[in-house]
Amino acid sequence: MPENESPNNSTILEVRYSSSDHHSPQLCPEQWSYSYWDSPEARKLFNAHEDENAQQSVVRQIEILTKANKTDESYLDVINGNETMDQSTLSSFEKHQIRIKCQLLCMSLTLALENMNGWTWNKCCSEAIVVGKKMGISTVNNAKTIEKWYRGFRGKRLFCIPLKSKHNLPPILDLNPDVCAAIKEYGRANLGTMSVELMSQYIHNVILPSMVEKEQREGNGSDASIQEISIQSILKKYGLTCICLSTVYRWVKKLGFNYEPRKKSYYVDGHERESTINYRWRFIERYLGYEQ
Repeated sequence: MPENESPNNSTILEVRYSSSDHHSPQLCPEQWSYSYWDSPEARKLFNAHEDENAQQSVVRQIEILTKANKTDESYLDVINGNETMDQSTLSSFEKHQIRIKCQLLCMSLTLALENMNGWTWNKCCSEAIVVGKKMGISTVNNAKTIEKWYRGFRGKRLFCIPLKSKHNLPPILDLNPDVCAAIKEYGRANLGTMSVELMSQYIHNVILPSMVEKEQREGNGSDASIQEISIQSILKKYGLTCICLSTVYRWVKKLGFNYEPRKKSYYVDGHERESTINYRWRFIERYLGYEQ
């Protein structure tokens, strides 16, 4: 039986009895007792474990979902992989969404316990949305959304939250924000002629020597150890042996630069380029010479 088909709509097959059965008392249709919770469809829909029936499975899931709103940090108990999380891992909006999911799923499962002999799972979710709106939860309007949430929850009885990488920069950039800022500024200043080769020259000729000078100024060891600081020692400190063109390309991509064809809407501000400024002064001198 499909999960969204009412048990009352199921077809009852007529069973022909043998002659010997005619002598035993027969049950009238009104006396037949049928419970949706005894069906294999119920066990499958609500993912009942071997040691529980479908109704017990629903009750335990409601208990898990209810705990998510007990304290400020209890939402972590319903997230898969919460061992590596803390209060700062998720944004305020993501925490709010988890609590909303728990509340609406609790309502849906509670309604299912009370009405699944006559309702479908979709109707339970729809009615949960109606109840939720009376409580001020107005972010969900489609029962299919709750059904999707439940399919993701019932497997492990936990929510799987895809986490965004917080430290997607290589260590040398992540631990040196001044280096990131310098590379970005150089890239923006030379956007019209920017290339991986040009950025590689800037990193090797400007960035790395400046990092060596900074380490030497801040060095607390002996004069001999300070003198030993070199570009290779800086690279080794961050797990690098060299900075090749492919490495530079990955860095500038992570910093927001991309190769794109020049379009009509593509604008490059070259007014403050060094060559442009020098040309201005030469033009002014030449122009004033004509005035004399």
